[in-house]
Amino acid sequence: MIKARHSKWADKIFYAYITHLLKQHFNGLYYFGEPPVFKRDIPVILMPNHSTWWDGFFVYILNKIIFKREIYLMMLEDELTRNFFFSRIGAYSIRQGSISGVKESLDYTRSIILNKSSCLICIFPQGELLPWGKMPPGFKRGPEIIFRNVYEPVYCCLLAIKIEFFNEQRPDVYFMFDHFLLNSPNMINMKEYETKMENLLDKLNRAIINQENAIIIFKGKESINRYIEKFRTKKKG
Repeated sequence: MIKARHSKWADKIFYAYITHLLKQHFNGLYYFGEPPVFKRDIPVILMPNHSTWWDGFFVYILNKIIFKREIYLMMLEDELTRNFFFSRIGAYSIRQGSISGVKESLDYTRSIILNKSSCLICIFPQGELLPWGKMPPGFKRGPEIIFRNVYEPVYCCLLAIKIEFFNEQRPDVYFMFDHFLLNSPNMINMKEYETKMENLLDKLNRAIINQENAIIIFKGKESINRYIEKFRTKKKG
């Protein structure tokens, strides 16, 4: 497997690149509710839904702005092999279809939890890209296996993500969190978490539909329609 090999210079380069990319492609990134607050000496397992190519990048920028932890993100080995640079910013691999490969990645994840108390580990529990709104989400049992024999406290944080086009040229991205503290490996139940994610996705969707107040965390480049509106206003004036 490919392990994470964090590099400060690589992180600086990637941060500049991804912020530029997000500004070019999105109107803004927002979250509903309160962002989760975690004790610094307890690891965090982040479990987002996975319906777009952008999701890993969203997690990266959320960590920079909200979590501010050393990040580890599980990726398919074929993808990470083609994009090896990502290992320098915290990505590590899992080889699906190989029992020994999956075990190695799960053992590696467990070792991070036990040795990196202030880390944030992102695992996509669906294990693949699936259409937004697919119910049930289809969680795999990987996280449940990881937590076996982990008797230290760990935060589990579900993250619901949805992209929406409204009256802007570029879409908006919305996030909602649900987190809880785990004190025993016996508390891990992926069926229960799958139900929690269903509820969280529904809650996020209703918040978007009802146009509830959302907090902006990242502003993208101004859309063409806004330039046109400014031009028209200036011309009238």
